[in-house]
Amino acid sequence: MLRAVAGSVLGPVARQLTGAQPRIVFYHRFGELSARRLTAPLFAQQLRYLRRHFNPLSLSDVVQAQATDKPLPPRTIVLTVDDGYQDFAEVAYPLLLQYQVPVTLYAVSRFASGELWLWFDRLRYVCEQAVSQKLTVEWSEGLISVNLQTPVQREQAWDLLSTRCLTLPTVARESLIATFARCAKVVIPAQAPALFAAMDWTTLRSLDPALIEIGAHTQTHPILSMCTDSELVTEITASKLEIESALQRSVVSFCYPNGRDCDFDERSVCAVRAAGFHSAVTSSGMLLPPGSDPFRLPRFGVDSHFGTFCNEVNGLTYLRQRWSGAIAAPKPGEIPGSRASLAMP
Repeated sequence: MLRAVAGSVLGPVARQLTGAQPRIVFYHRFGELSARRLTAPLFAQQLRYLRRHFNPLSLSDVVQAQATDKPLPPRTIVLTVDDGYQDFAEVAYPLLLQYQVPVTLYAVSRFASGELWLWFDRLRYVCEQAVSQKLTVEWSEGLISVNLQTPVQREQAWDLLSTRCLTLPTVARESLIATFARCAKVVIPAQAPALFAAMDWTTLRSLDPALIEIGAHTQTHPILSMCTDSELVTEITASKLEIESALQRSVVSFCYPNGRDCDFDERSVCAVRAAGFHSAVTSSGMLLPPGSDPFRLPRFGVDSHFGTFCNEVNGLTYLRQRWSGAIAAPKPGEIPGSRASLAMP
């Protein structure tokens, strides 16, 4: 209660103190409330708040303004959405149209084309469908034991395995997922079930280009720092070309998969620049300082708890961390409580 009162009083002060610095926020999933989804009523509440207290702009407008030293409106905020799930079209897009809030949407090109579904969703599918209550997975790099008796344990198993996958090259990651599925006696469908489905090219083309900018999020959502040089260049360059070809739109914005400092490297930044992108976003940091590198733009995931959301976008969370000397990047894939936006959904 006291924190809520303090936030309502200090929020406007924090917004005023940090208003000169734009902020970029990110979302992933929409629909039934869970740790990784945001319901339509909650998203609408957030959009109303942003419309009332901030100036939502497209990412490209902010990048262009910073490149030309053009002043931005005070309290500029940019919304981004990663991966391009079908629930964006069904839940988020009608609300964005209603409130006229622009968004940069980062599509995974081979996900949109229906050639694959995202590796962390395949892993989640196995965790949810496994009949066994306990499994020990033996693969090339050792043993991994997981309990699957309760929904909480299945979530913990997914977290353990997906975190391990983040440290693996593509071939080793796919080997672990295939071995886990085999041990669990789960057949992974070739096409993503509806819960994990992407917007296809037809749906993406139907989004209003004046409101929804389409950016690239690689071909398959690998961890770029784990890719070989040739894999990395192909994932970045081909995703741009494939999306441009399918949508007949210029694609100039890029998003590093998972987006922590350890998930991409200087090779990634150079490849993004060489491919012709104008910007690239991460998943760490809070405010956009003057002179920011356009290929390392900071973002933060927003919370589904409205009070926490207000504290974050107002800059109160940032100021508290700064004044305590404890500023730290939000930890992708591990957002506590009811947070709805993960670096890895």
